[in-house]
Amino acid sequence: MKKITFLLLILSIHIEASAQASMVSRLNPQRSFTGLSVGFNADMSSTTAKFESQGFKFEGLGRQNFSGSIQADYGITLGKKGVLLIGAKRYLGEQDLLKASGLGIVGKITKKDHTSIFVAPGMLVNEKALAFLKASYEHFYLNGSIDSIGAEERLIHGVGLGVGLRTEISKSILLNIEVSKIYYTNDFTLLNVSTGSTYGSVGMLHNFD
Repeated sequence: MKKITFLLLILSIHIEASAQASMVSRLNPQRSFTGLSVGFNADMSSTTAKFESQGFKFEGLGRQNFSGSIQADYGITLGKKGVLLIGAKRYLGEQDLLKASGLGIVGKITKKDHTSIFVAPGMLVNEKALAFLKASYEHFYLNGSIDSIGAEERLIHGVGLGVGLRTEISKSILLNIEVSKIYYTNDFTLLNVSTGSTYGSVGMLHNFD
């Protein structure tokens, strides 16, 4: 009899805790998107570029890449339905931005150590989905070379603008989808390059709040 009473007591406590958690969920739907979130992304980029060298001009060039990145951000509640995300993203490995040949000239540009620092104000679409706008500062090292001319490495800066959607898969797992455009603010002097990249990203994040 005592065991049955004890089990009933545990069951009632569990039901009460679940009810309170449900009530908190309704009162604070931002809970899944605030606090610290850390995860991994699969990224696809498409770069368009043009460059000039020795009087020759090459336009309409580009390169598509698949890569990965790690991401960490912190969500802050804004009003009843708003969340401000502040975070950083680090791309893994080295990616090609451009590779072209013509008129006996072969040129190649790759980037590495790409880091993005961003802010993303968002609004709840429903209790399990957050839509957001994103602005970022980008920097990475660019390596470029042209046959018979030489090679150069320099730090490149840029700004990014994008949109995204973050949805709750489970209590602590979030699906993050983004599309953004990066505009580079300085040229690569050896090649006189002007370029920009479009990024698509799908990631899974763990929320620790």
